Amino acid sequence: MRKRKSRSKPFSMFAFQDIITSVTGILILITLILALELVNQTESSPKNRTAELNTSLEKQLENIHDVKLQLQNQLDLNRRKVSPEAFFDPNSLKKKNEDLERLNRDAENNLSISQDKLVSAAKQYRRLKKVERNRSKEKEDLKRLQKQLENIRKKIAKLNNSNRLIYNPISQQKLPMSQWLVELAGTRIRVAQIGVRAAPTVLNGERQFESWLSGRNPGNYYFMVLLRPLAVDSYRSILEVLDQKGYQYGYDLIESGTVVIDKNVGASF
Repeated sequence: MRKRKSRSKPFSMFAFQDIITSVTGILILITLILALELVNQTESSPKNRTAELNTSLEKQLENIHDVKLQLQNQLDLNRRKVSPEAFFDPNSLKKKNEDLERLNRDAENNLSISQDKLVSAAKQYRRLKKVERNRSKEKEDLKRLQKQLENIRKKIAKLNNSNRLIYNPISQQKLPMSQWLVELAGTRIRVAQIGVRAAPTVLNGERQFESWLSGRNPGNYYFMVLLRPLAVDSYRSILEVLDQKGYQYGYDLIESGTVVIDKNVGASF
């Protein structure tokens, strides 16, 4: 009888190799991690870190120095622009402030005085304007009076060249009455108030004159009777009428050719 041969599986190293490979890979990975950690620790070591800090500080110092120079230049520029008084010490600034306050008070006092002077000047100006207006009115009155005087001079010159006789009224203080001229020429009587520019009143005879006197107050009238050569016979009756009625009067002799009472302006000119 033939013996049967046993068939056993051959021995394989595949699983062991996998384990070795895996462990080796793990070790390599751990080694790499450790190496990376070592590198990181080396970079972050105090020596390297100090060097980096020194470099950073040096850069910051350079930047600070640059900024300091810029600020110094700006400060110098500002000092040139600003008055040196702005950099006084506190005591000087206090004294300066006191001086300014005193100057301010003086300025306020001067302002008050100036305002008072302004008010006074305004009053003086208004007073002068009023005086000027019054003087303007006086100048106008003076011009008018000068014109009137010139007219009077012309009239006087004309009268000097004529046979006109003018009676000036007596002052009211000496004779406070209405003053009249009574001119007798035959039976005709002309009556005119002295100094009043008006046509005379013409009366015919003694009766009309007596009627004209009726109703008048003798205390308010004074008469100057003018006698011409042709009126010698009639003047006595006129004077008697004035005596009877209580009038004050005077009389004067006039030449025949002399004009005393004008037919247009009466006893004026």
